[in-house]
Amino acid sequence: MADPDRYTTVRHAGQALLRERGSRFCARAVGVSVEEDVRRALAAARREHARATHHCYACRFAALPGNGRASDAREPRGSAGPPIRSAIEAAGITDVLVIVSRYYGGRKLGLPALSKAYREAAAAALAHAGTEARYLQTRLEAVLPYEMLDGFLKTLHRHEANVLSSNLDAECRYRIEVRKGRTDKLLEALESCQTGKGKIRIIRG
Repeated sequence: MADPDRYTTVRHAGQALLRERGSRFCARAVGVSVEEDVRRALAAARREHARATHHCYACRFAALPGNGRASDAREPRGSAGPPIRSAIEAAGITDVLVIVSRYYGGRKLGLPALSKAYREAAAAALAHAGTEARYLQTRLEAVLPYEMLDGFLKTLHRHEANVLSSNLDAECRYRIEVRKGRTDKLLEALESCQTGKGKIRIIRG
């Protein structure tokens, strides 16, 4: 039975260069999980390829099925973003952004050849990036008194939750991450930890 939390994404950033009738298509595939990642990667591509005439892209997110977007970046409508997106979908990859920066070579390619160039450049960058399996995660913040810390940490360990950060000041504040499918059981276990010593406050997100 397939694990609903499991998804495939890129192992590392991938790059590819395709030349077609004088034009250069510089493709880069990077892992992303939120919109801010997309904005940063696009800004970096525009700096790196400042002389490129177009920066076309498509992205796809694991946590939001069917979500994502594609941009033709002033290329003919449907000639760049959708072909890049189709390369992503064909690879079965999510949490990924593919940007293809085109340096115009002085010759128009025609819609079929242009779409093919964007799709092939994207596919080559994805192939170079490789793939790896990951799992959808839920992020939580927990606030608790020191007296409950030992039991709290043992509960995290039993449910294979990861500590992202901690701040031990007047009270203990932890940012944690747990597999999406294990979230409810972890919350139930933390609720059962409540004693006369105090209470664990959970904040989602």
